[in-house]
Amino acid sequence: MTAVNGINSITLYELQRLQTNSNAANTLYQAEDGTIFNGNGYAVSAASGETCTDGKDDGKLTFMEGLKNFGKGLVSPITNMFKSPKNFLVGALTIAAGAGIIALTGGAAAPIFVAAGATMGTIQIGTGLYKAATATTDAEAKDAWQGVGSGTFAVAASVAGAKSAAKAAHIEGAENMTALQATKACFKAAPGSVKTSFINAGSKISGFVSSKFAAKSTELATIETKTSTSANATSEKAPIVDETRFKVTSSDVKKLPPSAAESTTPVSSNPTSKALAQVVNSVDDAANITSATAIDPNVVKAQSLLTQLENEGFNTKTFYQIAKIAHPDSTIFKNLSSNAQAMLLEIMKQATSMKPSHCSV
Repeated sequence: MTAVNGINSITLYELQRLQTNSNAANTLYQAEDGTIFNGNGYAVSAASGETCTDGKDDGKLTFMEGLKNFGKGLVSPITNMFKSPKNFLVGALTIAAGAGIIALTGGAAAPIFVAAGATMGTIQIGTGLYKAATATTDAEAKDAWQGVGSGTFAVAASVAGAKSAAKAAHIEGAENMTALQATKACFKAAPGSVKTSFINAGSKISGFVSSKFAAKSTELATIETKTSTSANATSEKAPIVDETRFKVTSSDVKKLPPSAAESTTPVSSNPTSKALAQVVNSVDDAANITSATAIDPNVVKAQSLLTQLENEGFNTKTFYQIAKIAHPDSTIFKNLSSNAQAMLLEIMKQATSMKPSHCSV
């Protein structure tokens, strides 16, 4: 007995003797014709070291051996997940990613997964059958039949999930389809589903981003309102005029004594100044008002916008900015003192009077 390539060379006579020696079971031997045997006399694959059940490493398996390897391949997508933590993590992430894509596209991508799974599975089956037919070693044949089993699992899983996929994609009549009918429908819908998936995904992403910006804008607006209210509260600690007598009506203005009108500062042609003057002249004790800009920051802002409206001509955007502050229904207006509200009403009145007759705002 001699060693060849690390394997003991053995004659047929010596092999027959070894078959009765159980202690030599884990030792490999090579016969004169090149066949490799283990110590029990069974042929062994040179590539994998696995026992060749039919006694020859020629790529031809028995029916039961082929069926066994087909079964291994059939359950391999599941069993491979539990072979290691890494495999399990990859499998779990793959499943989660698929579910996420279907949800993001509103179900439109579901037929694509069915069509892709069935197609890839069919290709794997065909490739496996070809390799099984052309295998030169038993190891190659076993791998081939396992590939056939794995491909069969992919096709079966796709067909089993086709009806649910058709429903998710809102394919007409999906509820009454069989699994095979649903699979066929998914193949037909797949090309169009690609475009729909991109559209739906883009819409959802855009909506999500918009909602985040809207929430942030609302938050900033709330902070601004609270700051404005706080400033108003501080301003009201030193009231400028007697609020119980502060009313702005045409009848009140007519009742003003000539002395009150004469005591006011001359009014320029600026509409903002006119608006303030009309408010100021409606107060019996006009001397208490020392400066228009000391009244309220919201009034000052409205005055500035009114001036802009006068200088640049009537503009819908500017008008709405004034209305946001000076309209009686606005949140800002409701939180102001009666002094500021009266002034804002007059500014709103001036802005409205500038509106062209054809304008619908």
